[in-house]
Amino acid sequence: MTSEQKTTVYIIIPGEGYVPAGILKHFPMREHSTFRYGKKYLQRPNALPIDPVKLPLIDTAFGTPKGQKIFNVFRDAAPDRWGRLVLSIVTGIDLDDMTELDILTALSPKHRIGALAFGPDPFSGPQSTFSRYEENHLEKENDLKTIARYVRLVDQIDDDEIDNFRKTLSQEDLFNIFVPSLSPAGGARPKALVTYDGTDWIAKFRKRRDRWDEPVIEHACMTLARECGITVPETRIVQEENSNILLVKRFDKDDAGNLLHFASGFTIADFIEDESWGGYQDLAEAARRYGAVNTGEQIFRRMLFNICCANTDDHPRNHAFFIHREKIELTPAYDIVPCRFLFDSYDLALKVGKQGRLATFENAMSDIGPFGLNEEEALSILTEIKTIFSGWQEHFKKVGVNSKDIENLSLRFSHSNLG
Repeated sequence: MTSEQKTTVYIIIPGEGYVPAGILKHFPMREHSTFRYGKKYLQRPNALPIDPVKLPLIDTAFGTPKGQKIFNVFRDAAPDRWGRLVLSIVTGIDLDDMTELDILTALSPKHRIGALAFGPDPFSGPQSTFSRYEENHLEKENDLKTIARYVRLVDQIDDDEIDNFRKTLSQEDLFNIFVPSLSPAGGARPKALVTYDGTDWIAKFRKRRDRWDEPVIEHACMTLARECGITVPETRIVQEENSNILLVKRFDKDDAGNLLHFASGFTIADFIEDESWGGYQDLAEAARRYGAVNTGEQIFRRMLFNICCANTDDHPRNHAFFIHREKIELTPAYDIVPCRFLFDSYDLALKVGKQGRLATFENAMSDIGPFGLNEEEALSILTEIKTIFSGWQEHFKKVGVNSKDIENLSLRFSHSNLG
């Protein structure tokens, strides 16, 4: 393993495309990274901060704290568990033998989410370090039926079966698995970037051993969240290979198709991956600190809705903010799904109130100040969401959730006491 790796960080500037922003160096043996903006980039009047928290627009060398392999904002841009599995299958390289920079730079700009990309130098433009796979694949990224077939194929294997599984694949299979299934969209669930009916989506598929039809249930949760006053992307259900697939419209593109720069709640609230993640209050305060005004109410609504639907996967990477030059802005909500396990009570991933992560309305109302709400305003929002959510069964039936899944969800939703 090399003692030092480096890459040029590119970012899309509206109207100009990708421009080199600076140099990221990674030291795998020391589990450390540094970043420095280029002087020409800093002179741009339209330069965007890569990360307004840890990488503001100043001419200095930034370094990660001890034990943090790479800056949160670059971890946001890298493939997560599903994407890393696909990367290991296609390249034949064990994940333990890849550095964080290897994984980060595996994608080309065409198959990334957000405005960041990476290249070997400031002159050649961004490109994938595994470009041989991207250049040779058979351009099936918009063939949802083919993608669904490959996703199901990959989903059948366990980590210790990767080598044997890879030997059964043709070169054509490897190309078609790599693109577009190597999704940087995060999480362990199968997903891919697709264009469907002329629109760009994240396609989310059923996973082996799912307890229920998760794509339809997530669609139901997202559409119900919209009725509860939460900003969410457009979602729809399509069927391929006798299975439901959830399409989530990409919010990282504007109406003209330009990629937008954003970072997760981990980055903006400056959380540490393996330490306490703080709470919704921390997200709201960090958002306000970096210029996202009037977002406290939206974050409060998300917290209440996640209590209602027992969404314990509400970790900071499932919240995000657009990054502009002088401010940040909350993105639409995403990945709203009920817990797959049944408990008498639930803890959310983020702290809810003075009783920690306990998912109760009493706890949610115990610390409302950071959201910029008074007691009357918070109580009004709580009453509104409880009233709307109380009709969840009718809504879920309307969007296609089957009766067995509704019965299973009833046991999980009963903890919230909507009466």
